[in-house]
Amino acid sequence: MNIVNHYTGNPMVNNALMTIKALAGLNDVQDITTNLLRNMIGKVCDKLPYSLMSMNLRFKSYTMLFTKNGPLYNDKKLGEKIYETLLVKIVDGFESEGDKQCNLTGLHYSKTFSDFMLETLVSLGIQEKEAKKKDLTLNRCWFPLLGGLGSDAQSLPMAKQTYHVHPICVVLLQFLPFCAYIYKKGILLIDSTALEFCEEFVEEKVNNLVDKVKEVVATNAPIENMKGAKGNYVLEALEVMERCKADCEYTDVNLWSFSNSGAGASCFIDRVPNELLRQLFVLRNRHKGELEHILTDSFLSSGFLECLSDKKEWKFLYPSKMNEGVSVQFFESYWKVIRKEKLITIAQYISGLVMKYRDAKDMTILNKTDAYEIKNDYASLLNRILLRATEKGDWSMSCQLSILDAPEQLPVSYRCTQIHKLIHFYYQKGASISIMPMVNVKDTTTSHLCVRIIKLLEQTSEYQRAKIIDRILNFRYGDKNNDVDSSILDELLIENAWKEGIYRLYPLFYSMGGIKNVYGVCSLLRLYYMNKEDLSSWEDEIDSSSLQIDPDIKKWLDRINNFTCQYIDDRFQSVVDKSKYAALCEKIKRSIPRSDLRLQIIWFHSIMQRLNESGKEWNEYDLVYDPWGNYAFKTFLFAFRLKLNEISFIYFNNNLINE
Repeated sequence: MNIVNHYTGNPMVNNALMTIKALAGLNDVQDITTNLLRNMIGKVCDKLPYSLMSMNLRFKSYTMLFTKNGPLYNDKKLGEKIYETLLVKIVDGFESEGDKQCNLTGLHYSKTFSDFMLETLVSLGIQEKEAKKKDLTLNRCWFPLLGGLGSDAQSLPMAKQTYHVHPICVVLLQFLPFCAYIYKKGILLIDSTALEFCEEFVEEKVNNLVDKVKEVVATNAPIENMKGAKGNYVLEALEVMERCKADCEYTDVNLWSFSNSGAGASCFIDRVPNELLRQLFVLRNRHKGELEHILTDSFLSSGFLECLSDKKEWKFLYPSKMNEGVSVQFFESYWKVIRKEKLITIAQYISGLVMKYRDAKDMTILNKTDAYEIKNDYASLLNRILLRATEKGDWSMSCQLSILDAPEQLPVSYRCTQIHKLIHFYYQKGASISIMPMVNVKDTTTSHLCVRIIKLLEQTSEYQRAKIIDRILNFRYGDKNNDVDSSILDELLIENAWKEGIYRLYPLFYSMGGIKNVYGVCSLLRLYYMNKEDLSSWEDEIDSSSLQIDPDIKKWLDRINNFTCQYIDDRFQSVVDKSKYAALCEKIKRSIPRSDLRLQIIWFHSIMQRLNESGKEWNEYDLVYDPWGNYAFKTFLFAFRLKLNEISFIYFNNNLINE
């Protein structure tokens, strides 16, 4: 009688069916019959002409699957007879109809495992009354990880009732040791959406195990566990898929690792998703030898598969003192399959620039395999080299924009550490390209801000433009004694961008913690003015959603604006002719000291005293200290002058209208 017409929904039962199919050399799982099982209980297969019981007594994996609490290992007197008799009775009594349905396979039956166990014990001469006192339940001794209520030893936590399991499952699972390989200290179980692949994989594992067992079985020695790592199994899975032409476009593979031993019963699943399989197929087709080397090395394979699956950088791609890294071809394929190849071409180009523009001082760092780990030194070295390249026309602002870590960040960050490793990899491998790659960076927040400032510089006076550009070009960048003046753009913005208002300008140059940072934007502008490029098609509009401002900062800026308005109102009180308001605003502007901080502070105290004497109570701390307690007089002055320009413009327009 046929046992099943197709595979079940249970991975353990499926693996057992596949094992039997492989041992018997069948073409289809439907060919498994009761006669075949009875014969295999007596003789496993032609290559192993021994009984199933004798083999399971020697497999070390058997107790990991079925514990030592079953009769085969725990009953020295009748255990072997109980085991063999029970299996034969279940096979002979197989039924496919009945009032009960198996929770695991869906097969119907009427005679339970307990019925077969009782019948077995009685047939071996045990009185029925005594036999009923024994544990007759279906539990972990017969089906791995199955909770039972027969005794505390067989129960698993959370077990509420005995599962309905067709007795034939017990017989089928007794063949699992013939495909049992160790994986992460448990038994490997393969499960996949591609059943044809599973069949081929299990068959290969069975054949390999049988071939090795043949050498041991004649010596009566225990049969040791067959071991492997995830990388080995994944590599074998790829080979099997290729051989059986499995469609990995929709295939997932699960590697189960379970143990049924004593209190250490456990089960977990390593998922090898469809996308990871496709990535591995690409790498295997292009770099078979290199991929096999990685996957068969247990030290390398685990991290490699994890990084590949998570689309992350794998540290052993790169050369180190103990590792020469991967080939350039594998390196590029890896980044392409994880879809992060954007920086590969530009990194190769920069590698060529490093070779071309390095000097003797740079070699101290460049000769180190982990030069990029010395972050400040490597960043300074790279900045120097790219500056030399810019002077010669081999680098530009747009190229620099393409390698920034955070091109959408405000204030602008000049950091480009994400590409350091890639550049140094190509440099160490002697790989480079000589043609500057095309980049498209004109739609980033950073590029918009750079273009905005460049346009403002074009609008201002020739004197101010030349002065600011000269200062941008001659600051020291990236060195320990970096001297970029944080107020370098203040005059430009006050005179030409006051309409933007402090609430839009503040987040462009100040961090959420209130720290002003113009280093990034000035560094980019320096590259532009060293090697100008056509920016006519670039936009300068900055999305307002990127201009986030802290609520406490806004309250502080509100106070500064209110203070400015009150001061102007106070000055206007003595002016009868409103047409003179605009001229008075200009006079107030000229009264503010431009560069001498000491004089600016004296001026501030004088106007605050004037307001306080007129009945307005203002506290210095509320105006020149930000919400975090940082002394921010220059920010106060910047906001004051912006508001002053706004007010001046209103009155200037009023005068024009009245005329």
